Amino acid sequence: MATTINDISDLARILEEHPEWAETLRSLLLTREAAGLPERIDRFIAAQEATNTRIDQFIAEQQEFNVRIDRFIEEQRELNAQLKEFIREQQIINRRAEQRFGRLMGESLEYRLHGKIDPLLCQKLDLRRPVVLKSRMVQMDAGLYDRLDQAEDAGAITEYQSLQLRQVDFIVKAQRRADRATVHLAVEVSRTVNEHDIERARARADTLAAVTGTDGLAVVVGSFIEDYQERQARDLTVALIREEEPED
Repeated sequence: MATTINDISDLARILEEHPEWAETLRSLLLTREAAGLPERIDRFIAAQEATNTRIDQFIAEQQEFNVRIDRFIEEQRELNAQLKEFIREQQIINRRAEQRFGRLMGESLEYRLHGKIDPLLCQKLDLRRPVVLKSRMVQMDAGLYDRLDQAEDAGAITEYQSLQLRQVDFIVKAQRRADRATVHLAVEVSRTVNEHDIERARARADTLAAVTGTDGLAVVVGSFIEDYQERQARDLTVALIREEEPED
């Protein structure tokens, strides 16, 4: 067999005919590290495939985690909305309970005043012979009703003022001790006094004066009175009387 090599084709043919020569030639041409390169490439590819698998698994887990996070956030939003609604409803319930409690305590204060309105007004306002003409427990005096209607018909007061006066807690007729002059009192009763009680008492006392033709005294009786309300009462010429709540 001819082994003369004239060109690369001859070399290729000879290496095909003698594979062992090809291995010898490869050993001569390639360094030891280069000879191991295919194996290292195969290991790298295998490692890369394993890494890609782990990355894909991580991505899948991350996506699942993100879905759970989104679901948690949405559930948290719903919970927060429910909590806000619960707090709002609770505040409404609390306000209504406070209002009912305040009304009950105010009514209780009115009933207590019935038994002590005489000494209370006489002592605090230097009056004598007070007579209740209207209260929660006393129907408005017929004579006062007549004078109220007459004043409204004559245009001395408006229908609104007439209705407001009929809603006052107490209407009391009394004498001033100093000059024995007859006076009429519009008395508002409120457990916790506020500026509206003071303004209302003043307006209703003015209406009462227009109806009766006497001095109309504005009075507010309450258990809790702030300093600024005392200043307001002085400015509007309204008498404030503090009535302590009974101890349990």
